[in-house]
Amino acid sequence: MAKARGKWLVMALLAGVTAQGCSSRGMYESTQQRRVDDCSRIINTSERAQCEERARMPYDQYKRETLDEATRGAD
Repeated sequence: MAKARGKWLVMALLAGVTAQGCSSRGMYESTQQRRVDDCSRIINTSERAQCEERARMPYDQYKRETLDEATRGAD
């Protein structure tokens, strides 16, 4: 019985990953709301606003900034 439940769990997880898309963009966008929600725990208003701005950053902008930082770090 536990074996069958484990198979169901694996199949459900695979279906979820497949439906979501296993791309970096899919992962980024699927966790975006959680990041915004995490910002609500910050008490300082300006820090919370900065956090929310970063959390709502579109994937393409995030990717550009990440590549820029990696390129600067390689110098």
